[in-house]
Formats: sequence, structure tokens, C-alpha cells
Amino acid sequence: GLTTRNLPDESSSGQDRRQGLLQAGVMLQGRYQILDTLGVGGFSSVYRARDMHFPTVTRLCAVKEMVHMNRDPKVQELATYSFEREASILATLDHPAVPDVYDYFTEEDRGYLILEYIHGSDLEAYMSENNALIPAETVVDWALQLCDVLEYLHKHKKCVVNQREVHA
Repeated sequence: GLTTRNLPDESSSGQDRRQGLLQAGVMLQGRYQILDTLGVGGFSSVYRARDMHFPTVTRLCAVKEMVHMNRDPKVQELATYSFEREASILATLDHPAVPDVYDYFTEEDRGYLILEYIHGSDLEAYMSENNALIPAETVVDWALQLCDVLEYLHKHKKCVVNQREVHA
């Protein structure tokens, strides 16, 4: 089965990651160069990064960083187990609205998922850019796309609908 690799901090900027977001230019595993922040939530942040394993082309990926806040060793062990389980389940998904998982690893108190980068904007950005009501046909189309991916996830052999980000 898959296991999480525990790696030392390889931040080229020397930044203590416990103090905040990864900065542009930081390298993870000597491979994934952080370009900018895409979003921040309660327990995770998502970054746009370049996979430097392909030096002659620009291969973008999304890096989801999940912070394990609790210092209790048993809670840390459970968090690592949950992270590995999530990565393993996500790696089995094959749907156009679900990003592919390329890699995962842990560094100190953080878990990282390396995901397919999906170009586009989120609903909030769409709304602020368009300053108008969304046409009913568009809303219905988006709803149908969401229903399609939710049906796929519900039929998948392991439950993955809990806290998943869906891109339609």
C-alpha cells in the first residue's frame, strides 16, 4: 500500500512554515516550486506550483497543504493515517471533474497533496467579474455537472463525498 514519506523541511527561503503561507519560490521536495496562493481555508491552503521534474516545459500542479495543529502524538498518528487514506482514495478516482492526484508526502506537521492543476476561476471570482445575475441555463448546466460528479462519487467503492472539492 501507499505510505507517507516524512521529509525534512527543504524550504529554500528558510521560512518557518508554521507562521503562515508558503511564499513564491519555496521548493517542496526539491521538485515543486510554489508560484502563488490559490486559496486558503480553515485547515488547508492551495497553491499553484511548477513541477521542476520537467525543466524544459512548464508543468503546473496544485499543491494542497493540510496543517496538523494538534501536538499529541496519538492525534498526529491519526491525522497521518487519515491523510494517507484520503490520498489513497483520491488516487483511485477517475472523473473529468475531479483532479488527478500525482503525489503526496508529509513534512513536519503538514501533509501535501500534489494535484492536477485545473485552469479557471471559482464561483466567487466569476460573480465579482460579471456583476450580473447568472443566466438560468448556466445555473442548470452547473447543477447537472455537480449531480454527475456526486453520482460518480456515491457509486465509488469507498465513500469520498465528505469534504471533497468538486470542480465542474
